[in-house]
Amino acid sequence: KISYVDPNGQEVAHTELNGKTDATINIKDNINVPTNWKIVPGQTIPDTVKATANGIQTVRINIEHDTITVPATDPKTPADKLPDGTNYPSGVSQNDLNKTITRTINITKPGEATQTTTQKTSFSRSATIDLVNHKITYTDWAQNGNNGWVAVDIPAVDGYAPSVSNIAEVDVTPDTANTTVNVTYTANDQKQVVNYVDDSGKIVNSETINGKTGNNVTINVNVPNHYELVPGQNIPANVTLKTNNTPITVKVTPKLDPITNPDLLNKTITRTITINKP
Repeated sequence: KISYVDPNGQEVAHTELNGKTDATINIKDNINVPTNWKIVPGQTIPDTVKATANGIQTVRINIEHDTITVPATDPKTPADKLPDGTNYPSGVSQNDLNKTITRTINITKPGEATQTTTQKTSFSRSATIDLVNHKITYTDWAQNGNNGWVAVDIPAVDGYAPSVSNIAEVDVTPDTANTTVNVTYTANDQKQVVNYVDDSGKIVNSETINGKTGNNVTINVNVPNHYELVPGQNIPANVTLKTNNTPITVKVTPKLDPITNPDLLNKTITRTITINKP
């Protein structure tokens, strides 16, 4: 017989050989390797054997599990058939052999629609299926194309502070998780100064209105005591706060109040003459 022996030395199957005494039997024509097994390469297998009065010598052929490779470009599902007609095992589908890792960057500027940038790094691997026991082994993940996620500049917005200081370059590995980075902006503290200036250009009083960038604040004119507004000025009713607001100048002039104290409005000056006769 031809005995097909596994790596443990156990006979998996055999092919019977028959012939008459002194007949030459062709071995190659009688080799019938069991399904899902293959001949171990590198061994010497005789082309023929001779039938003798004592029988036909056993021809030992070492065999091992046959395999099939599933590349990432041709994944399979359990609905697909192996060469022996059985179904493919789970573990060789598109998602088992291909992986894409994504960083999503959402930048929302004040008063604008969100701008989204998507960075993707993909990996792939192949699978080898043992056709006897359907065990699967994989190659290491291989990166396709780029080396990872590149750094992204965060736009500066005057008067606002971004929620994220930087978006750095990342070397992506197969174990890197999908990531989302949301960049929003917070208004900075701002102020609006109102200066009250007299006829000589001297600031006689100053007020500060506090708020945040983008706040619309009302300008309440508070004329200092003993002053009045110079007519004809264009003083804004409100102002939108921003970085480095220009001070608002309000011109004032000393106020003339009527004097009602009679002692200040009337004056009597007297000359007294005294004559003493002898």
